[in-house]
Amino acid sequence: MKAIVHDNRESGLCRAWLLLAAAVCIGFSSSASALSIGPEHLVSQYIKQLSDPDVGMRHRAAQHLGGYKDERAVEPLIRCLEDEDVHVRKAAVVSLAKQEDKRAVEPIIARLKDEVEDVRRAAIDALTALGDGRAAEPVAACLSDPALRMRAVKALGTFKDRRGASPLVKVLGVKPSHEREAVVQAIVQIGDEAVVPELIDLLKGGEREARQGALRTLGLMKDPRAYPPLVDALDDKNARVRSAAAFALGDLGDQRALELLLPMRRDRSAEVRRAVAVALGRLGGVRAMRALIYMLRDKHGDVRAAAARGLGQVGLKAAVPQVIPMLKDEDRRVRWAAAQALGELRDPRAIEPLIRTLSDPDPNAVSAAASALKEITGEKFGQRADRWRAWLKEVRNTEPE
Repeated sequence: MKAIVHDNRESGLCRAWLLLAAAVCIGFSSSASALSIGPEHLVSQYIKQLSDPDVGMRHRAAQHLGGYKDERAVEPLIRCLEDEDVHVRKAAVVSLAKQEDKRAVEPIIARLKDEVEDVRRAAIDALTALGDGRAAEPVAACLSDPALRMRAVKALGTFKDRRGASPLVKVLGVKPSHEREAVVQAIVQIGDEAVVPELIDLLKGGEREARQGALRTLGLMKDPRAYPPLVDALDDKNARVRSAAAFALGDLGDQRALELLLPMRRDRSAEVRRAVAVALGRLGGVRAMRALIYMLRDKHGDVRAAAARGLGQVGLKAAVPQVIPMLKDEDRRVRWAAAQALGELRDPRAIEPLIRTLSDPDPNAVSAAASALKEITGEKFGQRADRWRAWLKEVRNTEPE
């Protein structure tokens, strides 16, 4: 059976090319006939081929119509959504999305229940491209299918329809962290404050992953109602939940959190201490700077790196003398972060140490040092340490004594 279908498709392909070649030859014979091979004529030809008994011809015609935005093609392509051949149905879905015609929304929604997964995927992608909120609820129903979930998440974020927010909250507990982050971002895109109580309730009895997702979402939504439950989550027994709570308080930006985060710079979990460093950087201020300087001495490199980045984010030049030595840290992540921070702080005292960092064995540290030197000086010598040294020598020679 597969061989027959394959042969039919090949014969359809040959017939399509023969028709096109014949049209081109006729077109060359006279200027009047040349008009017949224009887009309008081709669209008419492809629409006619959608009814051809040959499956290969129908498939090719459905594909080609995606290249022409012509309202005449919409209804014939919609009829093709019921074609017995999966490839024709899928091609029709894809081409209808390119037509950008709202008449296609409801028929494509029906394809979300197609027996073939490939067609269902194409239907979600098409509805995402069309961006019509009518698809929010039907697409939300696809969240329960692991094969379609990420496409559905993307679509719901694109629709920005409130009907998609609550179903997304219900899947915040997905275990792959990148999928959970995609769900978080979609909820934030929708921006429906009505789901805040649902998110808070999730903190009370949800699984650990769901609590992490809820905390992340509440922080990014910046709803003041989130502050008390975020504070409560700082005492959670699970380090990952405490970490998520600290991150969220940094995102929320409520300065009251500073008093609660400062003691947590000594938390037994390095993951939590790193989150605290990130949050302090976002909250800013002199007290945050002092705490971050303290955290530069942490035994874990990722915590020291987060502290260095946090000091760059706080932006107070008083931290420069403490950040410069971190360019010689044993951990390459710390050296990289220190170079980035010094670029943000833009203090001339860092120029010479940064020039030395251009010889660092870690390419990320070198790249960050070159970028930082450009930020501080405005010069563009890239990663060429010799050019930077020559420039620095010249500058010093021209300085008044």
